[in-house]
Amino acid sequence: MRHYKLFVFVLIAFLSASVASFAQYGTKSAGGLHIKKIRVDTLAHGHSGFEGFEPQGLAGLSQTALRGKWGKVEVEYSSSIDWLDEVQLTFYVLAQGGTVFKERMTQVNVAGGPSHYAAFYLHPTTLQRFGEIQKVAVEISVAGENQDTDQWPQTSRKEWWNQYPVKEGLLKKVTETPFALSEADPHEDMK
Repeated sequence: MRHYKLFVFVLIAFLSASVASFAQYGTKSAGGLHIKKIRVDTLAHGHSGFEGFEPQGLAGLSQTALRGKWGKVEVEYSSSIDWLDEVQLTFYVLAQGGTVFKERMTQVNVAGGPSHYAAFYLHPTTLQRFGEIQKVAVEISVAGENQDTDQWPQTSRKEWWNQYPVKEGLLKKVTETPFALSEADPHEDMK
């Protein structure tokens, strides 16, 4: 009888811990923010819609920046809260070579609604040097409290981003890319 009680206790403790750790990934939180989807894409010069401009006229971007293949990581999330002053998003992008690129973004004046977007971009030379995008994780928080975390592809629930060397400052906001005019529309205002 004593072993049975111990077994039941251990089983309940294990199941509680498993449910708690699974709950932080891809599930709707009590906080009202939920990550719906993470998209990974590549964009090239022809996508941006600026073919008629001289390359030197676009904020001094290099020929490589204008003609190369950019990586794009975008998250779509929903909010059931009428208005939020600030929403913080932390992106982790694992490249083929085993380096994690990390960057934070703060969006402001976020209204309640089913579809909000945030994106970061990888410069063509960064992709050439470190390799293609292999994995992505995004954490979304309000006032420092994590509301939701999700990953792409959805093959692992481990926090892999803590296991690799991290480089900050290489993920670019849309305003730092040739796509500033064509890609800025669906994204929230940033601080």
